[in-house]
Amino acid sequence: MSLKKKNVLVVTGTRAEYGLLRSTMDAIRAHKSLRLKLLVTGMHTLRTYGHTANEIKKDGYQIDSLVPVKEKSDMLQALMQEIAGIRNYCLRSRPDCVLVLGDRDEPFAAAIVAGHLNIPLAHIHGGDVSGPTVDESIRHAITKFAHLHFPATTKSAARIRSLAEESRRIFPLGSVAADMVLNEKRFSRAAVAKVLHLDAERPWLILLQHPSAFESVPLKKQISSTTSALKAFQYHEKIVIYPNTDTGNEVFIHEMHRLRKFGYRVFKSLPRLLFMSAVAESDTLIGNSSAGIIETSYLGTPTVNVGDRQRGRERGPSVIDVPYDPEQIAAAIKRVIILKKSRKGKPFPSPYGKAGVGKRIASTLARELQNHALLNKHFIRS
Repeated sequence: MSLKKKNVLVVTGTRAEYGLLRSTMDAIRAHKSLRLKLLVTGMHTLRTYGHTANEIKKDGYQIDSLVPVKEKSDMLQALMQEIAGIRNYCLRSRPDCVLVLGDRDEPFAAAIVAGHLNIPLAHIHGGDVSGPTVDESIRHAITKFAHLHFPATTKSAARIRSLAEESRRIFPLGSVAADMVLNEKRFSRAAVAKVLHLDAERPWLILLQHPSAFESVPLKKQISSTTSALKAFQYHEKIVIYPNTDTGNEVFIHEMHRLRKFGYRVFKSLPRLLFMSAVAESDTLIGNSSAGIIETSYLGTPTVNVGDRQRGRERGPSVIDVPYDPEQIAAAIKRVIILKKSRKGKPFPSPYGKAGVGKRIASTLARELQNHALLNKHFIRS
């Protein structure tokens, strides 16, 4: 007698997290014991950020529930809307598991709902340490809600254990970023140049920077320090991507719009594969995105990491950290341009593991969801 398929509800709220989740979503969909359910919310539903829910549909995924967030909602307003929408869907459908990734308000909303409705929660990329943002608190709060943990590194797994979680629930399988970067064929430089209206003969730089409201440096100075540094690279084409919905994003977006008159290519969002292809073809990624710490190393592209947003996150030798100082940022860009040329496209060493993570997560979910005691968590004293 075959076992009934377990419904795994994947909740996604941002363009970046969706790209990371894809290999696991595909593995769940292909697994004989699992059934993929998909709830889309957060930035995916906002016109300001390109309404990337449409990208998910174009990729061939069925969206089982769309939980919209009102335009111009602040982070707390968005969180409340997400909790209400996820609650309503879970009450109707009663999934066997909720799967989330990372540390933003959308997975936090899903964790709160799953906890109150007694639904097992699985969490990817818990145990990480970044910098002084609300994400840090959210990430560890989700850990305490979660019944299954899929940390990306052994250090992250150790942090989860230090939060009194049971070792039997912790599976350090590597980062799903490896799947996203290593398993897909990227676009050629010529193809990227055509789509983004770039000169393929000139070198490229990418700016992806988010506001960091918990740092002492004013938001306007955070972004202007970087854009001032970019003036030293007149010959480079500049690709600029909108920040996320964190507090202060309107300050960053205003500055990014201003850059258009200087010939910068400014985008609300880039499809996952196009973004990865552009990064691979660029001299560097500049800003403070976790993508610059994790994904870019697999692509052989170094990162200039600005400020403290990613301060504690594990990284390889591809990352140079700089403060909010135009001269130091410009000097770091010059260094990584030389580094990029010397590597000739060769990936950098990474602490985040090898490809195949999504399949390993799906197999673990299928096995662990048969455990009738999964919801019975115990506080482990050290």
